[in-house]
Amino acid sequence: MQLRTGRIGLGAYLNRINRRETARCDCDLGSQTVTHVLLECPSHQDERDWMRSALSDKGITLSRDELLTRPEARTAVAEFMVKTGLLGQFQTVDPTALGEEGDDQGAEIMIP
Repeated sequence: MQLRTGRIGLGAYLNRINRRETARCDCDLGSQTVTHVLLECPSHQDERDWMRSALSDKGITLSRDELLTRPEARTAVAEFMVKTGLLGQFQTVDPTALGEEGDDQGAEIMIP
């Protein structure tokens, strides 16, 4: 998963590979890293609240390690990233295409 490695189309990585002028997040409170987007950025608080609610029933807290390593978190984290709109290539993904938890073992998200 690209979120684990940080090699994903967020500002910090795009800046490192010279595809973006700055690593700074649009909220101007830090670099646009995976950790910042998932856990800190105030611009995505509504999406984060949704993700927290979706994961609380599964006993998953909003910690970077749990979000990026627990298989039960995959669908919610993927939907969170789609909802943020930060990854342009996924803006046309139907969130229902992400499937239900437990059904995503090895599944691929089909993008039109």
